[in-house]
Amino acid sequence: KAKRGNIDGLYCMLWNKKEAREIVSGQVTFSEDLRNDVKSQGNTKTAFNDFFLQNILMKKDGGFIVASEAVYTSSRGGGYNSRWDYLYGSPYWSSMDYYRWSSPYGYYYPWWGWNSMSNPITRYFADNVAIMSFDSGVNMEWSNVLRKSQYDDNTDNFLGYGTLNTGSEAHFIFNQLERRTLLLTDQSITPDGKMQRSPTLKNLDGGYQFMPRYAKQVSSQELLIPCQYKNYLCFARIDYSIPTTTVE
Repeated sequence: KAKRGNIDGLYCMLWNKKEAREIVSGQVTFSEDLRNDVKSQGNTKTAFNDFFLQNILMKKDGGFIVASEAVYTSSRGGGYNSRWDYLYGSPYWSSMDYYRWSSPYGYYYPWWGWNSMSNPITRYFADNVAIMSFDSGVNMEWSNVLRKSQYDDNTDNFLGYGTLNTGSEAHFIFNQLERRTLLLTDQSITPDGKMQRSPTLKNLDGGYQFMPRYAKQVSSQELLIPCQYKNYLCFARIDYSIPTTTVE
């Protein structure tokens, strides 16, 4: 509502591409309950300030589901704001990087812009994912939070999440640190907003580090994820078409 103010909600608009006209638009202000749900700690007024839109899933009834993730950095110095200065810097900094400055979508996270610049960033964070469903009139139907806590030093390749939409549910695949080991974890959400944690993925060979943020869905039930093994780059295939999900 104000320049460099706190994130208060979402503005949504549905557009008819064929007729080139607006169908419906509206604003959704986040409730106090939702702010308390997504905020790990601190003031609820700033609960959504570190959240960036990552996915929009369309529904058959004309509605849509939005997923946004809390991503931020800590540094040894510098006074940059973790949202405004990383994402909304001037597009004239570099003409070839305009997409990076103007949109949170794609592979560029908000911290990427300054990683190779003067700001000495040392640690990257990727935390909770807020998932919200809207009907065809842009009214919020339900919301839920996928809870995770991720961080890494010097690289962000193993943070974030990948998605796979099977139609009956949307899977979120991400690394979770357990006993000093990154384990590939799968949680899914149903069309009515119920969160489910899937059993541990099979065939997770030791020594492989997965990069789910760069995953690509290649069929209705399959996902390809790049991974690192020592100094090699390779790809894993996750197959959801069999009763026990496997990784090859």
